[in-house]
Parts: sequence; structure tokens; C-alpha cells
Amino acid sequence: MATQIQPHSSRAIRDVESGGDYTTRGQSGEYGAYQFTYDTWKQWAAEFLGNPEAPLTPENQDKVASAKIASLIAQGYGPQEIALIWNGGTPTIKSGVNQFGVQYDTGAYAQKVLNQLQQYL
Repeated sequence: MATQIQPHSSRAIRDVESGGDYTTRGQSGEYGAYQFTYDTWKQWAAEFLGNPEAPLTPENQDKVASAKIASLIAQGYGPQEIALIWNGGTPTIKSGVNQFGVQYDTGAYAQKVLNQLQQYL
């Protein structure tokens, strides 16, 4: 089941984050199809591509997202927890206003990802 969830989870996250637009910018400075923050991209690009300065090409974005999701699955996280981690950094539900003044609700976000994921399974 994990091998089935992995590619569909990245697709569901991409759809929720950006509708598949690899060049979109978020209200808090996120960028790309998966809405990577600058620091997250540098960290994950270093970890999964071997280069913290790797360009945010569509191919690199997909590779990094897929590898990160695979690593979370390998750690025992399920789809809801993966969505919570993707949106809020931890597998817990939280809501509030971030440092940029943007409201967030990780539980609502995770539900959107799970709803999207169901379309692919």
C-alpha cells in the first residue's frame, strides 16, 4: 500500500498547494508546485539532490517532493500525518496566523489532501 500511496500523495499535495503550477508564489514566500519555503528547499534539495542550490525546475521539485514523502512513509507516517507535516512541519493539527499574517489550519489542509488523494487511489 505504501508504494501506491507515495506517488499519489505527492500528486495530491501538488494539486492542493498549487493546482500543479510549478512557478506559483505563496503569500508567505513559498514557491513552486509544492510551495517550498526558501529554507526548506535548500535543506531538502541538499538531502535528496545533493545540492542545496539546485534550481527549482519542475523535475527537481517532483524529485524532492517524492523523496521527502518516501522518507516520511519509511518513518511510518500515513497520508494524514504526511499532509500535516508538509503544511505545518509536525504531524499535529494546529491553526493560527503565521509571521507573514497569513492564517493557516493544518487540519483543514490535511483533509483537502486526503480528499484529493482519494481521487487517485
